[in-house]
Amino acid sequence: MPAETTGLGAVDWETCALEARPDPEINRFVRREAGMVPSHLDYYTVCPWVARQFAYFALTNIPIHAIPPSLVELLGLVVAQDNSCRYCYAATRVILRALGFGDDTVRSLEQGMATSEITPATRAALDFGRRFSRASPLPGPDALAPLRAHGFDETAILEIVYVTALSVVANRIVTLPAVPIADVERMSERRWIRFLQPMATLVLRRARRKRYPTALTEPEPARPFAHVVRAFEGHPLGPRLATQVDDAWDSPILPRRTKALIVAVVGRALDCSLSEREARRLLQLEGVDFDVNDVLAHLASPALTEAEGIIVPFVRETVHYDPAPIQRRGRALMARLGQPVFLETIGTASLANALCRMGAVLSDPSA
Repeated sequence: MPAETTGLGAVDWETCALEARPDPEINRFVRREAGMVPSHLDYYTVCPWVARQFAYFALTNIPIHAIPPSLVELLGLVVAQDNSCRYCYAATRVILRALGFGDDTVRSLEQGMATSEITPATRAALDFGRRFSRASPLPGPDALAPLRAHGFDETAILEIVYVTALSVVANRIVTLPAVPIADVERMSERRWIRFLQPMATLVLRRARRKRYPTALTEPEPARPFAHVVRAFEGHPLGPRLATQVDDAWDSPILPRRTKALIVAVVGRALDCSLSEREARRLLQLEGVDFDVNDVLAHLASPALTEAEGIIVPFVRETVHYDPAPIQRRGRALMARLGQPVFLETIGTASLANALCRMGAVLSDPSA
């Protein structure tokens, strides 16, 4: 699509290299949870926990109650723009138009201009979303001060942090394998979508029925990022995040030590000492005794397995990237390691990118 039409149309996007492999069970899960099945789901089914993420990305299936659905989508828009994710950007435009937002508002957001449809509080949230996504430098707890100053309470702040992190995950999961974008970009330009506002409002109102929190169980010592999950204690997002982390960690496609190395690489790239410490703890639990500093400094080591030697430098590029170049590198990685390993690698890297950022802003500055 032209750049002036979608806002990201000038961004190069490679051809998807994934093979679709339908899985009825995963399709049923996503349909039950999200109410619909995205057309690209079958590309991900060989790594089930990554495929299940698409149920969590759906606006109707995010257990929020302190912020409006429109803010969720606005955050998704600015993060997708920041990450040049053409698919997420176009999909978010579809929902925003169904919620009644006009093209002028979207264009104003793209250009960072003021618009009467965006309140100062919403603008503060969007500024946080961009800062969280860019992580250059990585924001800390002080990044939440403007949200509090604009009247967001602690529950709303947790929801803003989570949905922004969810966009960080979604952008990478669909961008790195170059999910096809033509259909969703065409859909985002259809004028009749704005007439769906009454139906969209009704669906979202029903989806936002009261959701009671489920108490978090104490994680096993091997579980990563327990400190981030505990920040959501008492909120329905807590069990959701715990499930996302546990499903990723328990998947057998990659060894846990490889996943811990992915966390370490992302933490070092973000200059996040908290995440690096967590990665070292996880590596110690896996019996790793080689010099992790050597790996992080050179993105290589004789102590790495053949697969890790390919994965580690690729993961470093998932922190800040241009779509087409990293899509080409991803294609090369998949050619050498296969589709299941490739998908678990990008899924783990995507989740690590989100968790490292979440941990930085939700950490206790006095600890």
